[in-house]
Amino acid sequence: MIKIKYKLLTLAIVLSFSYKLSAQNTDLPSEQVEVIKDFEARIIKAKIIPFAIQVPPPDTIRQFQYTYELSPTQLQITPNPPTIRPLAMKREAPEAYYPLLLKAGYGTQNSPYAKLSYNYFNGQNLQLHLDGLYNAAHSNQIQNQRFQDIDLNAGVLITTEAGMAINSSFGYRSSNNFLYGYDHDIESFTAEQAQRPTKSSKIELGISNAYTTEANVDYRLSASVEQLKDLNIYKENTIKINGGLKKWIGDHNALGIDIGWIQIAPQDSLENTLNHYQIKPFYKLSGNIVQLRAGVNIAKNNTVAIYPDAEAQINILPGRLLLFGGWTGGLKTNSQLQLLQINPYLRPGRDSLITSTYQEIYAGVRGAYKALHYELKAGYENINQLPLYAQYQADTRFLDILYDDTKILRMGGQVTAAVHKKAELQAAWLYNIYNTAQQDKAWHLPAFDLQLGGILKLLENKLRLEAYLKTQNGVPVLHERNRLNALADLSIGLDYLPFKNIGLYLQANNLLNNKRERWINYPSFGMNLHGGLLLRF
Repeated sequence: MIKIKYKLLTLAIVLSFSYKLSAQNTDLPSEQVEVIKDFEARIIKAKIIPFAIQVPPPDTIRQFQYTYELSPTQLQITPNPPTIRPLAMKREAPEAYYPLLLKAGYGTQNSPYAKLSYNYFNGQNLQLHLDGLYNAAHSNQIQNQRFQDIDLNAGVLITTEAGMAINSSFGYRSSNNFLYGYDHDIESFTAEQAQRPTKSSKIELGISNAYTTEANVDYRLSASVEQLKDLNIYKENTIKINGGLKKWIGDHNALGIDIGWIQIAPQDSLENTLNHYQIKPFYKLSGNIVQLRAGVNIAKNNTVAIYPDAEAQINILPGRLLLFGGWTGGLKTNSQLQLLQINPYLRPGRDSLITSTYQEIYAGVRGAYKALHYELKAGYENINQLPLYAQYQADTRFLDILYDDTKILRMGGQVTAAVHKKAELQAAWLYNIYNTAQQDKAWHLPAFDLQLGGILKLLENKLRLEAYLKTQNGVPVLHERNRLNALADLSIGLDYLPFKNIGLYLQANNLLNNKRERWINYPSFGMNLHGGLLLRF
């Protein structure tokens, strides 16, 4: 009799608790409620993550790389409705946090490597981040096939009692990609003659609201100054100002405006200065099923032009199936600094700074089912003055730019699947069909890119295994060779931390010994091994 009363009492409590949950969110799937005896249930706030797919740039492979990045883009989806988490039950202990991390080692291509990272947070209003990287390699097989990179970055974020966030950052990069792309049977260069040093720095300062203001207004403003020195011949200064205001109407709708201004000027030429701005007023409507963003982009380069800025989302199955589509357009700058990040063998200086204009129409689907997250997208983009690449005839070790109006039909997607709590698989692909106006083909731009990767954690997370396969088609070239060889890069790596503060890492890169040329006459490094120490405090 006592057992029956106990069961009835328990059933009444569960039903009463379920009624309260249904009053909070009627769309909450029943399979997400897990009733566990004697726990305190709390609703986790569901944050809507805006969709912003990032299409990989034309150059998606570094000739030598030791840090695995298995996701070329971040998969962003509309999250599931709030879930119930049992807080009073014993949970798996979170991984320990270590503010100071150091990774240092050496590899078979005469390649020293060191990476240092430090993060500080006082728990209230101050965050500090510092990191540094040294990466170099020198092949003994090809004369002057070598490079050296040094990266230093620092950032500070201060949150005031009035709710204002003040952030500042500094970055410095010194790179030396030696010019080894020449006929070694005919020509020879000393190491000093083959050097291609570039140095860049950036300082940025910004303010924004850290919390929602009483007037329900979000604001942000930032300014940055960048400088590039290329071969001590070409110098370039860039000033950027960005800002925005957003007034929330109710809990979900908003009226706002985004602004951006940029000036790029070589130090030796005032006539070659690029100066333009973009102003984007918009209205955002957010419902349970439909979300709309309606706006325009008022942009000025040589003349003022108006481009569309609109997107729609339809939530078919909350968290599982979402349809989206949009129409956008605007300006894309082509500074020497931005182009060198794509092509490190670009000739120094530009005859003129050219801004590309674009319009893109796209549609797709994304969502999640259990441990599977997916996103598929197709689009059509019309770009005026798209940068293409060809050998620079005055010195064929360099590449020059050919601008051409280009139409692109683009299809891509990405999938992540947590097959086990200790294992995850990832895949991303992109396929482009180019239609150029003047040139026969889109020189040096890859059409197909596929990346497959996996992560496995063992021995209570002390051992982490990673593997990835990256393929890319051979790019067409404006040369008698017509097309370069394709990429097939298989690499694996492991981190092993048997002790609290010290461990080892080992990576085997390019196991297929694929010496693909991303840029004509510049084969990549072949198979190489790398290993060293991991320290954390």
